[in-house]
Amino acid sequence: MAHPPNIVAAFLHPLPGLARATPLGVLRTVQASPATEKIKPPFAWVPHALDYFVEGNRWLNRLQYLQAQQSQRANRWLKQGKHPPLEQTRLLQELATDSEPSRLYTEGDVNLASNTHLLNPVSVAMKGLYGSMKFQYRSEKTHGDTRSDIVWEFLWPGADPNDPSKWIEFAILEFKNTNVIHEEHFNKGKVEIAQRLVKASSVLDLLQGSRNRPQKTFLTANAIPLTKQAKKYSVRAKHVVLFDWDMMVLFDFREEDETQPTSRFLKLTLFRETEAEAARGGTYRKLLLAYLVDGLRYTASARGLDPDS
Repeated sequence: MAHPPNIVAAFLHPLPGLARATPLGVLRTVQASPATEKIKPPFAWVPHALDYFVEGNRWLNRLQYLQAQQSQRANRWLKQGKHPPLEQTRLLQELATDSEPSRLYTEGDVNLASNTHLLNPVSVAMKGLYGSMKFQYRSEKTHGDTRSDIVWEFLWPGADPNDPSKWIEFAILEFKNTNVIHEEHFNKGKVEIAQRLVKASSVLDLLQGSRNRPQKTFLTANAIPLTKQAKKYSVRAKHVVLFDWDMMVLFDFREEDETQPTSRFLKLTLFRETEAEAARGGTYRKLLLAYLVDGLRYTASARGLDPDS
């Protein structure tokens, strides 16, 4: 991309089609670690009721308004012969492209490319939307026996940023190598499909029947260890994302409890970005932004805070 879009415009563009070591669609199998293997996978899942692309459009409109304000302020500074402060022009910056791998060989390459093309613009957008709050995203943070690739945190209002205990986690992202996440591995776990597979007349029948069968989950292949890993992270944050450059999975563990007769299933959103999806307004950046805002608002609200006030 010779002239990358600015940070805000980037939310309408797909990620670059970087070369890969393995062709798209080739299965790369994964296994859970010994600690993660012990975790019980969800039996089934339901789609998110919240449309994150609708939410993403709402936040993008807000960003475009804030960007216009920053542009006006920057012009006033320039007319006075002064250089505008960086923190007041972040939404006007171009998208950086100078630190990407030439080819996606490993999970580390996906991580590196995502930091440039995905995490940086989303982080700038979050700070633009919630300028009164302090955010950070950290890598390789350890919590108990879990270590996450990326964790987003906000600082408790008025707290010392040097005190680690005052940073509140609200979302976690785990990178995977290309061709690890496959939608078909999740499909049979969708409640409406699982019901048909076992000829259950209701969700309650589906749950009751599951207790009399050896089958523990309708997820298959890679979806099982991936969901176990996400569930392991959910003790830290209820919003967990898996991303392998070819597919993004948003997990919502806020209400997940399959022991309840009201069927409080895990909520999932699975999305593959394509040129056609981007032309309709569907991009990874927009999806992740809306999801992080949702995670922030939920986590802050659970602690008696209102980030929108």
